Amino acid sequence: NRVTVALIPGPWMFEVLEFWIREDRVKGPYIDAEIPMKKEIYPENVGGAYHALRLPVLEYLRGVKRQAAVITVIEIFPGWIPLGVWRFRELARRALQQEPKVFNDLEQLVKNLVASTGRYVEKALRRSSVLSFLRKQSTLKI
Repeated sequence: NRVTVALIPGPWMFEVLEFWIREDRVKGPYIDAEIPMKKEIYPENVGGAYHALRLPVLEYLRGVKRQAAVITVIEIFPGWIPLGVWRFRELARRALQQEPKVFNDLEQLVKNLVASTGRYVEKALRRSSVLSFLRKQSTLKI
């Protein structure tokens, strides 16, 4: 199984895109997100994995003294044995220890996410609340 974490400079936002990969099809995306000005609700689509992924991301950001918009992609492959959401937490911690890839803009990030995962992620990213929010935001150029 694979967890991919994308950190994007900006205000705190968090989104999880979950996919169950099977031999004949992909189930998902199951998506939950928290973005500014959106009423907080329990992440009913991803469930406990949402918080299991959120914790190591927040620990990492606290350690580097930054905030970020975060998109996390979970890919669950055949043979997954459901032993608890702690496995997602540890996969996210491992992902955050890797050497980061740096992109100049959101579109490069999206292309890389699709290339490193699958075409199914491209369709899901079109529905991403975090990407939609960031694309609509204007910033001051200083």
